[in-house]
Amino acid sequence: MSDNGRNNKKLLFIGGGIVVAAALVVFFNNYPPETKDVAGTVGAAKRHHATQISEADVKVNADEFTQWIQSDSFDKIVKDPDARAIFTNDAFLQALKNDAVRDALKNDAVRRALDNDAVRDALKNDAVRDALKSDAVRDALKNDAIRQAVSNDAFLQALKNDAMRNALSNEARRLDGARIQ
Repeated sequence: MSDNGRNNKKLLFIGGGIVVAAALVVFFNNYPPETKDVAGTVGAAKRHHATQISEADVKVNADEFTQWIQSDSFDKIVKDPDARAIFTNDAFLQALKNDAVRDALKNDAVRRALDNDAVRDALKNDAVRDALKSDAVRDALKNDAIRQAVSNDAFLQALKNDAMRNALSNEARRLDGARIQ
């Protein structure tokens, strides 16, 4: 090797030694670190502490909808597969969009009638459902006197009577009634 190459190596070696020596001096001057320099992840965690909320902090308005959701009726509907089938039926959903149907459901007498087992049984009958589709029956149900009669307890009790239900479902009786009109 030439003298020039050896001189470069010496300078490189001396320069590297100076850098290492300086790093060691800085390291040992700061080791071990002082307490003020070790704060951070080593120190105690400072967590946020807030008071527990109370019932007074939570304000909920008990409207009709929330009361209904918490009722036995809602619970029965949710657990009854037949009821769930009705509420997902397209024809039922279309009926609920009808203003007349919504008005009828707001009527207390109609709601009481729908809560009656005999009325519910009658509504399960295909002939009754077909009759309710007729314009004449719909017009009759708009009449206040008929609505009051249908919501009458005596009428609802009569619907519970097997003989009365059989008479109403008898084809000959329905035909006789159609001729009288």
